[in-house]
Amino acid sequence: MDMAVDYGSAVGKAWKYAANGKRIAAFFLFLLIAFIFVLTPLYLLYRGIAGMALAGMFNFFSLMGTLFYMFIGFAAAFLVMLYATLVFTHNYANPKSLSGSAGAAKSVYLRFLAASIIVGAITFFVAAVPFVGVILAIIISLMFFFLPQEIAVGRSDLSAALSNSYMLFRKKWVDTIITLVISGVLGFLVLLIFAIPLMVVGFS
Repeated sequence: MDMAVDYGSAVGKAWKYAANGKRIAAFFLFLLIAFIFVLTPLYLLYRGIAGMALAGMFNFFSLMGTLFYMFIGFAAAFLVMLYATLVFTHNYANPKSLSGSAGAAKSVYLRFLAASIIVGAITFFVAAVPFVGVILAIIISLMFFFLPQEIAVGRSDLSAALSNSYMLFRKKWVDTIITLVISGVLGFLVLLIFAIPLMVVGFS
């Protein structure tokens, strides 16, 4: 019989891991790079639209070019955050060195990218199913919830990672859902903690 998950202990360990200056700085560095990739083409799009409005003319090719760069920027940000996911997943299991985890993440990055593309494609097509698409997409996401751990820590190959993640979900589907809910609530609370002071400053 499987042992019950100690969620209190798990949350405590996660908080202790996250409350580290070097890890926080590394995470915000990844986040900053991703934001630069996203915001730069958005700024170019804004300038292009504003320029066309001032000139009283519409340049279709210029707009399409900017939209293409915007797509590239979002794709680059996605790739950066995929790498960050691998780095911190590996580092949580092997907390000695972030640089060592960065090297380990680099060695399995293409494998994780391929797995993410496969899961993303399946989720996209399943989500298009009328009426129940969203529910099915959530289930697909939960089925492959453990992909980062399987690849970054378990070093599983592509097929084994997908299979092991699915089998682990089948075995512990309740724990998976509870973990996802707890992660979402904690993420929201952390955002709220940072947002409240900014709102107070903004409205003072």
